[in-house]
Amino acid sequence: MTDAHIFLIDTLTTRDSQQRAEQIASLPRCTITRGDIRDKSLLYALFARHCFDQVIHFANKRRIHTVGDNPESFIDTNIQGTQTILEVAANQWFGRYADAQFIYVSTEQVYGELHHGAPPFSETDRLLPSCPYAASKASAELMAQSYHRAFGFPTRIVRPSTVYGPAQGGAHFIPRVIRHGLQSTPITLHEAPETLRQWLWVEDFCRGVYTVSRNGKSGEIYNIGGHHEYSHHDIVGEICQQLNKPLSEAITLKEDLLAHHQRRALSTAKLRDLGWSPQISIEHGLSRCIQWYTTHRSWWDSSYEIA
Repeated sequence: MTDAHIFLIDTLTTRDSQQRAEQIASLPRCTITRGDIRDKSLLYALFARHCFDQVIHFANKRRIHTVGDNPESFIDTNIQGTQTILEVAANQWFGRYADAQFIYVSTEQVYGELHHGAPPFSETDRLLPSCPYAASKASAELMAQSYHRAFGFPTRIVRPSTVYGPAQGGAHFIPRVIRHGLQSTPITLHEAPETLRQWLWVEDFCRGVYTVSRNGKSGEIYNIGGHHEYSHHDIVGEICQQLNKPLSEAITLKEDLLAHHQRRALSTAKLRDLGWSPQISIEHGLSRCIQWYTTHRSWWDSSYEIA
């Protein structure tokens, strides 16, 4: 795949996505198109023009956080958008599914939450999404799986844990903590500090997707998880330590009283059997994030919608 030409479709509605698009446009064998995955005519035109033989479907509308927010936009994008891509790909690839590949990037959130002490989720565990966003991702999964079962469509699904890394939008947890730590300003946690996550370095995540594309099987699901489980307090403490600032001075933690303790953890045994394992520790990953955000401060406020 080193000689593959990569085509990206993105709505480019945030400043950080536009900045990334400028960087991507300068790369060899990489083309970016501004468009919406729900635009069926655009997808048919692109498939006809470029004869794609692989689709990696990352596109989704992020979760909402309050009851008053309208979930229709991400339900439309995550479910209807996925259905549109599946329909177009299935028609364009008809008769040559063995030479094509469709990877749907889902989320750990489709499993719901784990009790403390329970074993990590495996790919065969039932889906029990605990918010509308996760339900929309689970619905899209089922749609992709149905195409495989009904038509032999070459579907593969990956469920990553919480991904982080340089250039992540400023509204995400780790960039926010780094920003507030550098500025010594208060930060509000929107989840309980004891919430546990497997933080997954972005390059480890990409290697996981690549491993599935090379060694995985159609119709299968693969978890992609980080090294260990860490609480929000662990992450904040490590960032403050690397910034050489006492926690009490660098960041004031204001716990969201409505937040509930959550735990999410994935078993990665199935993917490890294909030769993958996470390489970057949380300490190393956070160090690289701090270095990047320190030298790219203009990125901090670039993640809001502008169109």
